[in-house]
Amino acid sequence: MLNKHKGSKLSKELLYIFLLDFSITIFTFFFLRSIASSLLYNYCDSNNIVLDELQEINYLMLLTALSILCATLEFVVLFLVLVGQKLAYLKDITAGISALTTHRLNYEIPVKGNNEFTQLAVAINNMSKAELELKKKEEDLAKERENFVRSMSHDIRTPLTAIIAHSEYLKSKESIESAEIEEYFDMTLRKTTQIKDLTNKLLNSGLEQKEHIENGRLFFIQLLEDFEDNLDDEFKCKVSIHKDVIFSGDYDIQKFIRIFDNLSSNIKKYADGSKDIFLNVYLEDGRIVISQTNYKLTSTENVESHKLGLSIIEDIAKGFGGHVDICQSDETFTIKIVLFTI
Repeated sequence: MLNKHKGSKLSKELLYIFLLDFSITIFTFFFLRSIASSLLYNYCDSNNIVLDELQEINYLMLLTALSILCATLEFVVLFLVLVGQKLAYLKDITAGISALTTHRLNYEIPVKGNNEFTQLAVAINNMSKAELELKKKEEDLAKERENFVRSMSHDIRTPLTAIIAHSEYLKSKESIESAEIEEYFDMTLRKTTQIKDLTNKLLNSGLEQKEHIENGRLFFIQLLEDFEDNLDDEFKCKVSIHKDVIFSGDYDIQKFIRIFDNLSSNIKKYADGSKDIFLNVYLEDGRIVISQTNYKLTSTENVESHKLGLSIIEDIAKGFGGHVDICQSDETFTIKIVLFTI
């Protein structure tokens, strides 16, 4: 943690450098003058040279001038070296600013000393980290948005596929009974309403549209019936709901519908139509559980799959505070969807 004293730390450091350098310069001057004077007198004594008063003054003045010159050079050089070490830190700071401008946000300026340059380096590092976190959040939001659009598009396609399949079926028949027409209209109305609700959710960026469910058991029975209807032509289903599955409240009913639609879509892609499909709704530790088991096709090479349906189910279960467990062998596939507590 940097100390936060009032005043300029850098100016104090520069003043300290100046005073230190000046003190060293004064010492150097007197040291050089003393050494030069001693050398002059020793030289004269060893060579029996006698200087008159004027010569002695001239020589001493010359030695003094040379000492001043040397001390001044020493002052300038030492001051530039010491100050240069401080100013060299600006290169690191400039590199950090350059990294920010070129979006190299993982660059970090080394923190040195405890002055205004240090504070500037820390501020730039913090700005870089904040920018990096903001960029990551934007990427996460974009990815989340993309996944949401993909999942909703996938779920919108499911009721559309059902409408197309029933339409093609009726078109292929030479005669259509009134009961079939009525059933077709009922199914079309349900599916188009579902498409409308999913589209509204997509346009509203995933905002929940909760509706009150007065009788949760009856609602699940209707979902099970729709599940059987979706698979009736190709698969034989054995469904059940435990007598203790009784609840009411405000829920986004599209989430429940999407679970069952994705289960039926997954069955149509991977399940062996010659064997039974099992789906049970029951309670486990006070939580609603949807368990579905089917026998797998021997070969799924020609099946187009992005495993998006299972991912959607997992996301919905997590939204309810639950989870999904998947267990499969060479022959069977079981998915256990744990939802909320009632």
